[in-house]
Amino acid sequence: MLRLPILTNELTDSDIQEIRRRINDNPQLQYIYGNLRANYISQDKKTRAIVFSRSQEEVINFLQQCFYFINVPFDVTCLSFTSHRERINLRKRTMPICKTPLNPDSYKPEFPLRLYRAGLLVNGLAQPIILYRALD
Repeated sequence: MLRLPILTNELTDSDIQEIRRRINDNPQLQYIYGNLRANYISQDKKTRAIVFSRSQEEVINFLQQCFYFINVPFDVTCLSFTSHRERINLRKRTMPICKTPLNPDSYKPEFPLRLYRAGLLVNGLAQPIILYRALD
């Protein structure tokens, strides 16, 4: 989720339509989830993002596209990476079921993610404004 750099009372219908157009022009936004954690914090601390991916290039490409949607410049110097961290999997079975043994790898370390839905949260509105929804 990214935050727009404008205030709620400054948001116009044309701003919403422009964001919607930018997202619909690029509906195939996707990347591969992985163990590499990318942290983005802008210089003014107003824009933050955390992305898990398999490579730095994928993160940069993904964030550049997301920032294009909201018309915010992307500064690669605000990006830091952390890797080789093992995440705890709290959903591992501890007891075998019937004759099915325990599975030591109960999650995939890498899998594809794609843009399914984009919404705009506006202060004062109970529901988000849906900007994009995938058809399948």
